[in-house]
Amino acid sequence: MIIKNPPVYNIKSLKKLFYGSTNLIFENNIAIQSSYRGKDIIWTLQSAMRDDEYIETFVRNNKFSRVPSGDTIYRRLSESIDFEKIEPIIDNSVKIGMSMGVFSEKVNVAIDEHDEPYYGKDNKYLINVGKKKFRGTDKAIRIASLDVVMEEKRFTVAFMPKHPIDGIDNSKEVEILLNKVINQGIKINLVLVDRGYLDVGVLRNIENLGLKYIVPAKENPKTKNFMNYPLQYSSMDHCSYVIIKDELSDGKNRVASNFVRVIYWKEGKFHDFAFYTNVEVTENNVMELAETYRKRWGIENGYSKKKEIRLRSRSGNIRLRYFLYGLSIIIYNFWVLLNILAERMRQWIPLKDYLYFMTR
Repeated sequence: MIIKNPPVYNIKSLKKLFYGSTNLIFENNIAIQSSYRGKDIIWTLQSAMRDDEYIETFVRNNKFSRVPSGDTIYRRLSESIDFEKIEPIIDNSVKIGMSMGVFSEKVNVAIDEHDEPYYGKDNKYLINVGKKKFRGTDKAIRIASLDVVMEEKRFTVAFMPKHPIDGIDNSKEVEILLNKVINQGIKINLVLVDRGYLDVGVLRNIENLGLKYIVPAKENPKTKNFMNYPLQYSSMDHCSYVIIKDELSDGKNRVASNFVRVIYWKEGKFHDFAFYTNVEVTENNVMELAETYRKRWGIENGYSKKKEIRLRSRSGNIRLRYFLYGLSIIIYNFWVLLNILAERMRQWIPLKDYLYFMTR
């Protein structure tokens, strides 16, 4: 169900579109005489999410007519785990957002990697995260995603699995994700990444796309020296700052960038932030840049909300786990779209209320 020119949706039609789109994931693998349709599979998955239960637990404890057996659920899922079915639905959610004017102006985007604990058998696609990060396992699946950062929410525009043998380093990952967004017609203002992406290849690829970035500085002898430079005071923003033109090198390539340190109080909290950027930094925008990065998670519905809306399974099938992650992104995006509609009526739909609405 690819939408070329989507209309402006109301809340009920958005729900109908969600089920119509996600139903297509399963339609080719469900026989005509089957008792359950794709909509029933999606309803069951969302209900498990609503009740904060593993899929297996929800299916076992509920005998509603719409709940397929565990065997049916996993047979349908195993027949349908294909990222090519997930991406068009995410693209559709972007097009709906465009029709609603969400991306009419330049937007800030954040690129992050998220690790989900994995308790199945070890295999070559897993990331070793160390025993301190998760309870009971040091293995994880890793997902890289790109979100549009709005004032109170994030909207996932693109994602990709990451594993040790994919041959994709950080610079290539950033290039793939940014090109995906650009090809969708979204205009980017700033690219916000964490310090793990501070390398010459990443920064060059961002600049080659004609984009601006902010990335926190890593602590090393050079930046420690920069931190001792005398600060200037801005009476306009009541902050202290220093701007140093620098050049980063990986031994083969070099990239010019501005090292910036800014110190200020905001909403009763003290901030001392050092970062690199290719934006032209002045007294007039130094604190604004720091605040833009600080708010990259979104005020209300950032990463913590995305963790709440995960589809959980005890399955050791790594492809299935990636697939469920993609479905979670779709559900999350439609929640954001629903709240954009609700906000126009001066309402706000909490996450749990949204899941009840989608499953009633």
